[in-house]
Amino acid sequence: MWPGLLIGSGATLIFSAVMNLVSAVILIEPSDAAALGISRAEVLVWYGAVLLAGGLLVGLGVRRRRLTRK
Repeated sequence: MWPGLLIGSGATLIFSAVMNLVSAVILIEPSDAAALGISRAEVLVWYGAVLLAGGLLVGLGVRRRRLTRK
């Protein structure tokens, strides 16, 4: 059960991060970033970290699945 949960959670995080990265690139303009007090690069780093966390969860789930099948 746990490996499937880890893989599913990681895949959900990856999907969410990719969608948010695409939307940040398309929708955040320099004037919006100045009004919010953040830069587009900051937003990309935030979602890059979420993408990395999702990848780690998927990797951990795959590893646990391999260990439990032996």
